[in-house]
Amino acid sequence: KEALDYYKTIRQDIPEALPFWPLGLPGHKDDWVSLGLRADSRIYLAVWRLGGDSTQVLLPLPGLQDQELEVRCAYPAEHDCSWKWSAREALLNVRMPGANTARLFEIHIKTP
Repeated sequence: KEALDYYKTIRQDIPEALPFWPLGLPGHKDDWVSLGLRADSRIYLAVWRLGGDSTQVLLPLPGLQDQELEVRCAYPAEHDCSWKWSAREALLNVRMPGANTARLFEIHIKTP
C-alpha cells in the first residue's frame, strides 16, 4: 500500500521525465544499480544494492555541480540507509548495509 500511495503522488511527473543511469546501464553482475528520472526541479532516484561487500556507492548526478539539493528517502518510509550530497563533486553517497535492498530517493533542486 505504501508503494502505491507514493506512486500516486509522483505519477504526473513520469510521462515527461527524462531517464538517466548514474552508474551506467546495468550489467548482470553489478553489485549496485541506479535509475533516475528527472522532471524539472525534481529527481526520482532508485538505488538497488544487489550484493558485494561495499555498503556504500557514489552516484554521480551530472549537471548538478555546486547545486544545493534537498534529498530524502521517499520509499520505504522505514529505511535503514543514509546519504550525503557533495555539491562540489556532484556526488550522492548512499549507504545501505544490507544486500538485496532498494530505496527510492526524491531530490529537489533548490533554486536561488
